[in-house]
Amino acid sequence: MRIFASVSAPRFDDMLLQMPDLWGFLCTPNKWRPILRPGFEHVTCGGDNLAFSNFRPHIFRSWLHRIQPHRARFSFVAAPDVVGDADATLARFPSWERALHRMGFPVAFVLQDGITPDRVPWQSCEAVFVGGSTAWKMSDTVLDLLKSAGMRGKYRHIGRVNSVIRYRHFHPYAESCDGTGITRYVDRYIDRMMPALIELRHAPKWTRP
Repeated sequence: MRIFASVSAPRFDDMLLQMPDLWGFLCTPNKWRPILRPGFEHVTCGGDNLAFSNFRPHIFRSWLHRIQPHRARFSFVAAPDVVGDADATLARFPSWERALHRMGFPVAFVLQDGITPDRVPWQSCEAVFVGGSTAWKMSDTVLDLLKSAGMRGKYRHIGRVNSVIRYRHFHPYAESCDGTGITRYVDRYIDRMMPALIELRHAPKWTRP
């Protein structure tokens, strides 16, 4: 399971270049220019919308236009959501989904507290992004959602994976995750996570019984 992060530091740059199957760059409206550096043209990217921290539609749109030339590098771009609120996220999704698809991005629907497999707009997204509260994120409901996504061939990303325990928990059910801890403690985070990444590098994913 690849870890995406939004950080510019020599140690993390080395990981991006030496282990591109395990590390990627998480682009956001306020952190995306590092992917333009010479030598980093082939780094895999994910896109987050920063809905958890004062989402601004005009800034998000401007950012999309700036990264559009690099859209082939993106595994997903998270459609704007409402933190902890599945109903509000569903209401917000259609217009942004259409805009993102018109620009050629693979769209991730963000799973929030209260969503169930029968309510996910599967036909309108290429990926799902697990957001939501910590308690909900660690529930069996989320694993069921990830299994449903896997059976449909959708890309699966987990937000806020900052521990080895959580990485191991989600590894069988997702293709990637992100961790905010690396932005403050780069060396410590990499040292803590690397053994699990190496151990599980070729471990099988969950498959339908």
